[in-house]
Amino acid sequence: MTTIFSRLSPDLHIWILLLLILAATLLMWRLAVIGKPLSIKGAAPWGIVSIELAWTTKKARQIVDAWNERGHLETSRQQTHLDFLFLLIYPLALSLACAMLAGTGSGLMTTVGIALSWFVLLCTPLDAIENVLILLMLKGNAGFPIPLLTSLSAALKFALIVVALGYIGYAGVTNIL
Repeated sequence: MTTIFSRLSPDLHIWILLLLILAATLLMWRLAVIGKPLSIKGAAPWGIVSIELAWTTKKARQIVDAWNERGHLETSRQQTHLDFLFLLIYPLALSLACAMLAGTGSGLMTTVGIALSWFVLLCTPLDAIENVLILLMLKGNAGFPIPLLTSLSAALKFALIVVALGYIGYAGVTNIL
């Protein structure tokens, strides 16, 4: 099995990974700065993640209303628009890390790493779908099934991220030991 990085020189992998990690870190920092006012006790305790995982029309409307009352709808739009750039970077970083660690293992660990290097790329379309649906909710279109579809996309994305990070952590520690 191959990864999307198989045609690149292995010497380039570490440099590309470092560049992707740097870009992802800078974007995460910027997203956190922009999104800070979106954390509202009760309505949206996790900021933008609150609407990503609202699940119901009632909860989504409560979040949008709370942001609107505080004048933060434009802030939430800005953060969502910037996330379109972020979603192009973090899946590649996770994918490359999985691919690199798969190349250091054998057997099942290699197979899992290669498979994850492909599966984690699904975060890109899942996050894009989520963002488009969030933008619809911010325009007042929070009726069924938009919050549910948003939350399903977000939950799948987060699950892929957690599994990839778990593999990276386990394979990384295994390689060190």
